[in-house]
This record gives sequence, structure tokens and C-alpha cells, in this order.
Amino acid sequence: MRIISVNVGSVRQLGRVRGKRVYSGFVKKPVSGAVRVGSLNLEGDRQADLTVHGGVDKAVYSYPSEHYQYWVAKISGYGNALGNLRRKLHHRRVA
Repeated sequence: MRIISVNVGSVRQLGRVRGKRVYSGFVKKPVSGAVRVGSLNLEGDRQADLTVHGGVDKAVYSYPSEHYQYWVAKISGYGNALGNLRRKLHHRRVA
């Protein structure tokens, strides 16, 4: 496996649902250089709800770059940045 993108983001308010504020850390952007992997997440990365994202058993989520073009074609206006998949790590298989 070859790592091609490491992505991190902070928690942001996305809007409101039924009068309640909705927060998420799914907006991720690629970073360069080494990134420390902690017990809860990557350095510089945050999640709004550690019961379902991040945390001891979910600190890193990897996604194969070979699947990325499928989603770009499937979802209109999706964009072409690897961080758009909301995943922390993108990798490429090496034969």
C-alpha cells in the first residue's frame, strides 16, 4: 500500500435541524509532511461525536484511491479533491 493523501479537519457547525445546531468534522483537507497518529485521531483532526467517529477503535479510516473516480462520476458537484471523501487516509494498492 502507498499513502497518497492524509486529510484532517476541525469540527464546524453545518447548520440547524429542528432548531438544534448540527456539528461535524467531516470536512477534511489534505496536509503535507508527517502526521502523528494518536489514540483518538490524527494530529490536527477532530470529530464532533467520538461515540461513532474517531476514538480508540476508529482513529484512522483508510479509503482506496481506486474507488474515488466512481464517486466523482456518481455525485454531481462532488469535486475532485481527495478530502471530499471525508476520509483521513487515501491509499493506492501496490502490485
